[in-house]
Amino acid sequence: MIKVRIAPSPTGYLHVGTARTAIFNWLLARNQKGKFVLRIEDTDIKRSSQEMTQSIIDSLKWMGLNWDEGPILQCDRLENYKKNAEELIKTKLCDFCYCTEEDLKPRKQTALAEKKSWKCDRPCLKLSPDERQKWIARPSAVRFFTESDGKVSFMDKLHGELTKDLHDIEDFILMKSDGTPSYNFACVVDDHEMGITHILRGEDHISNTFKQIIIYKAFGWEPPVFIHVPMILGADRSKLSKRHGAVSVLEYRDKGILPETLVNFLALLGWSPGGDREVLSMEELISEFSLDKLGVTGSIFDYQKLEWMNGEHINRLSDDELLKKIKDCIDVPNTQHFSEYPVSEIDNELSKKREILKKFISENEEYTKKVIALLKPRMKTLLDMESYFFVEPTEYDEKGAGKYLTQEGKQRLELLKTRLSELTEFSVENIEAVIRKIAEELGIGAGLLIHPLRLALTGKTVGPSLFHLVEVLGKERVVQRIEKTMAWIK
Repeated sequence: MIKVRIAPSPTGYLHVGTARTAIFNWLLARNQKGKFVLRIEDTDIKRSSQEMTQSIIDSLKWMGLNWDEGPILQCDRLENYKKNAEELIKTKLCDFCYCTEEDLKPRKQTALAEKKSWKCDRPCLKLSPDERQKWIARPSAVRFFTESDGKVSFMDKLHGELTKDLHDIEDFILMKSDGTPSYNFACVVDDHEMGITHILRGEDHISNTFKQIIIYKAFGWEPPVFIHVPMILGADRSKLSKRHGAVSVLEYRDKGILPETLVNFLALLGWSPGGDREVLSMEELISEFSLDKLGVTGSIFDYQKLEWMNGEHINRLSDDELLKKIKDCIDVPNTQHFSEYPVSEIDNELSKKREILKKFISENEEYTKKVIALLKPRMKTLLDMESYFFVEPTEYDEKGAGKYLTQEGKQRLELLKTRLSELTEFSVENIEAVIRKIAEELGIGAGLLIHPLRLALTGKTVGPSLFHLVEVLGKERVVQRIEKTMAWIK
């Protein structure tokens, strides 16, 4: 049975690159009826935090990536790593190292000056029993002794056989002097003891894999299958980073991206189901996923495409389902108060909109459903709910106001207010009939009524069908806003 894992470090939010790795592993496990394990690699005690651990868990839950085992915390397994290190010490493949970074620094600098690859000259291995006794009270690490000759290689499912000269791999640390394991040592011990059969991760881990293969061989353990996928790239084809915009899963949640959209979008960065299909449900992703369809080149993270795909998923929802999704989006705690990214003006506007929607929807759910029915075909995010549906506009588009909110425009608005308020049935058909009738009486194009009316109702010059907009807003709001605009013109 296939058993895979995702092992994030709680030193920051769940980055979309790690999220994509989690998605690939989860889809592989579900497709093969295997198991998906969540392991939290929290041995970097100074940089790890419970807050970040919780945000990682929240991110995975939000995306619907349920796990079969875990969360397993590495800090709960420290004695286990110590025991395994002691077993390797008995084989003479590693030993205690009392050197500090300050001790090793001059040697590294010398090697650098001589343009040589640095390798520890193992001074602690040369200590006499008396000298060792002198140093034994000093905090010690456990250092693995890498052979100087030969090669280490492994077979990668995507890249084929990868090989590296042992001479280029330094004597690396297994256990640090503070009693915590190194990343590579803990990774091997955990993956072996947890029965992980496939390790699917980013290709930036290839250099680590050579060291891990050495550790597997030292224990006499069978390595798992390795699959190293290309990195996600920004628009400039460099590695995706925070300078390209939001890269945290929870930030996309806060911006109104559906979880099924983000999973769909990230799954297609480096994998393809074949054909031209791009908008896939979770069930379709699970059914189609296979390692054979993984790509070998980096994929571009295109935010505009993510928004397009989000609009497609939104339009697959019923109005009731969409209302629930919007309520879920505005009800979650906003992550910006502890965000590692600077809060932008756009983020502040979204926060304000969330608060407006939260207050209004709770009091006017039926009206909100009408707004949703009108806006759904145009929505790209769950927060694409124009504020003017819920609060009166406080300002008008400057260029539009200069053209249409004139004294002549005021007279037309007055006539519109009178006729619309007289309607007993406030329907799209009747609203359109009234506007076109007035235009005919005045001998003007309907646009000269539509534009000032839209400005009066929304403060904007563009938006959804005006006749539908007027119907959704309702007679009372429409009359009030026309009166307010007429007063503003005066």
